[in-house]
Order: sequence, then C-alpha cells, then structure tokens
Amino acid sequence: MNILFFQDDAEVLGGTKTLIARMAKKLLTDGASVTVLFKTNKASAAVLNCFPEGCSFFFFDNSARHLWKFPFGLKKHLPEFEKPYDAIFTLSLDAYYFSEILKLYYNLKGKNFFYVVNPLALQSDSGYKVKLLLLRKKPPESLIFMNEECRTSFSKVFQSDLNETQIIPLPVEPRRRIMEKIPRKRIVSIGRIDKHMKTYNFTMIKEIKKLREKFPSLTWDIYGNGSSDCDLKQRIIDYKCEDFISLKGPISYDEMETVLLDAYAFIGMGTAAVEAASSGIPTIVSIAYASAPVSYGLLHELPFGNVGEENGSLKERNMGDILHDLLILNYQAYNRIQNKSASFAKRYSVDGAYASFKTLVCGKQESSVQNKPQLIYHWIEYLQARIALRLRKQFNLFG
Repeated sequence: MNILFFQDDAEVLGGTKTLIARMAKKLLTDGASVTVLFKTNKASAAVLNCFPEGCSFFFFDNSARHLWKFPFGLKKHLPEFEKPYDAIFTLSLDAYYFSEILKLYYNLKGKNFFYVVNPLALQSDSGYKVKLLLLRKKPPESLIFMNEECRTSFSKVFQSDLNETQIIPLPVEPRRRIMEKIPRKRIVSIGRIDKHMKTYNFTMIKEIKKLREKFPSLTWDIYGNGSSDCDLKQRIIDYKCEDFISLKGPISYDEMETVLLDAYAFIGMGTAAVEAASSGIPTIVSIAYASAPVSYGLLHELPFGNVGEENGSLKERNMGDILHDLLILNYQAYNRIQNKSASFAKRYSVDGAYASFKTLVCGKQESSVQNKPQLIYHWIEYLQARIALRLRKQFNLFG
C-alpha cells in the first residue's frame, strides 16, 4: 500500500500529528509506504521526531496559498506525484480542499478520505463555504467521523443526512501504570495551548487556586505550546498562581510516559486524555470551546468516542468539583477509578481503528470520471472568500 497523509502544520505537537504517527507505525509494520505532506515549510524537531522511521515528508511552502493567483502556479512547490496512492487521508477541511485541488489539476491520484476529528471542522474554517463546493461532490463514504458528536455537528452545516457514514473512534496506543499507593496531588495537562478550543487551561486556574485552600500540596503542571502561550502565562501571573501552576512548555511524544508517571489526575481532551486514562490516571475530560470550567465527567463515564466534544444530552459538571471528589479518595476508591480508566481506554486501541482504516483503503476504488470545473472557477471563488475575510477583519463587516 502507498498512503499519503495531509497535515496542516509541523511546528506544534498535537493530537492530529500523534494520530497520524500511530497509523503510520502500523502501516509501515504492514509493509506499506507512508508519506506526510505538511502544508507548511516550517517544522519543529518535536513534531518530526514523533513519526516512526521510514516515513517520508514533503513540506509545501504555504505562502503560495496566499498569493493572489492561487490555485494557479503551484507546480513548482509540489512533488511530482508520479505514482497513485491507495489512499489519501486528511484531518481538516482545508487539507481536504487542498488535496482535491491537487487531484483535479496537479496529477495527485488516490481515494481521498476526510477524517473529521473536530465537531466544528466546518464552522472553524473561515472559507468553508467555498471549500464545501468540492466536498459536496464527493461520495459520503469519503467522510469518516471520530464520534457521533462530530457527525451530528458536521451534518447540520453540511445539510445532508450522513447517518450511513462510518465512525472510527480515536486510535490510541494504550499505556499501563500500576500505583501501589496514592501519588502526590500533582495534576497534569498535555496538549496545544489554545484559548479558543482548549479553554480548560484558562478556566481551571481559578478552580485550582480555590482547591489549594483545602489541599495545600496541590500542583498543576501544564505541558504544551501554541498560539496562546503568552496569554496563559499572564493569566497565571494575574491570579498569583506561579508557585503551584507551571507552564512547562512542549514535550516530545516519547516523554509523555515520564511526565505522567506520578500524576494524581489528568485534565484535558483528545488523544492525550485517552492515553492518560490508559495509564490508569483518573482523567477529567474538558469540553471543547466551553467558556466555563465544565466537563461531562471522567473519561470512563462518557459515551465511547467522546473525548471532549459538546453533547447536549449529557449533564455538565464543574471540573473543580470533580477534581475535589477525586482528591478526597482513599487508596481503595482511587484504585477502582484507576482500573476503570485503564480498562475503558483499552477500547481505543489503535489495532481496531487500523483494521477499519485498512478496510476502507481496500474497498471500492474511486471513480476516475470527475466533474472538472475550470481552475479559473476556483480562483474566483477563493478570491471572493479572501476579500470578504479581509473586509471582515479590517472593518468588522458581515457580523
């Protein structure tokens, strides 16, 4: 098999990169060839080192996307695409759109799949109305969803019944940790620092400060980096929490096990939350984009597949209250939650997800007959979208 992954950036280590890295490892072990096309020419060692040996990389100079003539004139920025791919996997709407442009006009060949891991995959893309023009022409089986929440949210904007599309839960490599006694009251979070989506890093500061009054040894170590690092550092200072809340910076994927070794509890979402739970760490799953410190509970209390997505049928709880209830446990009660966490997280094993992805790859081939509109059509649509976005930013137009 010859597999191509599209990835938006290569600077900040996050859930989508580690997801691709896990799948790449399984594919390479299976004898496949794996290429990752990054839509950027900037990369960090932390991101590249998370991928297994044997992966091929290509870095696209994304500045070409911002030129007025896009999508014309991309050939000099692209590889030759001499051989067809058995499957092309993308994890964002923009990556899917870009891959379809390359298929239509720049000789990229292969079945294209959009694995939707963000319930706001469409709404969070400023140019989604233009990009949907291509997506709507593709068969529903080209869409894969991480969970029901992603599929429901996507369907509302896509305005189509997608109940027959496949759901493949987040693939994670389970870890295991056995604690013979309750660890010290050290809370850990790992993930991209993003004040818009991963709001828990900001909203939990006040809760941790309040809990310190009852649990004076309580500390919180936050690992990761992103667009909101400076904002988070300032928030910690503003609340005078520097002595017990620490922003530790990014870590490599291989360092995760060491960082989690003596953690009492984990706060976060996505792949990091599942991996922490698989280590037997009680894991509070925060809700993406929430403006308050809320959660639906510990990972093993949530519907399988939900790793932080909004779900109107579940009851919200204050994360400070959940953490308080964990901190007062004796060893027997704490150990029961450890075992429940580890057992539940095993269901996210990468082996099951890999088997589902492999079935898709080996399935029906994509039709070679495509409605191929003129490239000028995409240029006009994309230019209109960029003008509207620029006006909105500069003059606060269109709401």
